[in-house]
Amino acid sequence: MALTLQATDVTICYMSDVTNILDELATLIRTRRKALGLSQQDVADMCGVQRQTIGRIESADPTVAVGTVATVTNVLGIDILGRMEPT
Repeated sequence: MALTLQATDVTICYMSDVTNILDELATLIRTRRKALGLSQQDVADMCGVQRQTIGRIESADPTVAVGTVATVTNVLGIDILGRMEPT
């Protein structure tokens, strides 16, 4: 369980919530990649990363840099900001 404190209020973020978000994002990326007929290596080449990095993203590895995930979603034409709901 992770606890995040902000200056004006308290926000509690459970690790299970983060895991669910990562799982959903991984599924979205994998599904989009396959729909475009691209291999993990194709996407890696387009993003300038290793193929293993794409595999880690599609496996919901929480250690992948957010910027790398953003690059992959951008290359695949996925608008992750448009999918976020306000809390």
